[in-house]
Amino acid sequence: MLAYMDEERRDSIIENYGLAKWTRNTLTKKDELLEELAEIRSRGYALDDGERLVGMRGIATPIRHRET
Repeated sequence: MLAYMDEERRDSIIENYGLAKWTRNTLTKKDELLEELAEIRSRGYALDDGERLVGMRGIATPIRHRET
């Protein structure tokens, strides 16, 4: 969801909630997160490789209105 938010809202969420470390794969630096978000927008989907829970993997993509 962060990948497709406007910059102001995204930065507000990061500032309010921080980037807590859950596993060794968790992104905890804002610049690294922003690079990942750019990659997500470019390829159209996000991958989670144990970033929140060790051994858990996931894939996600937004369902968007075709005009946006």
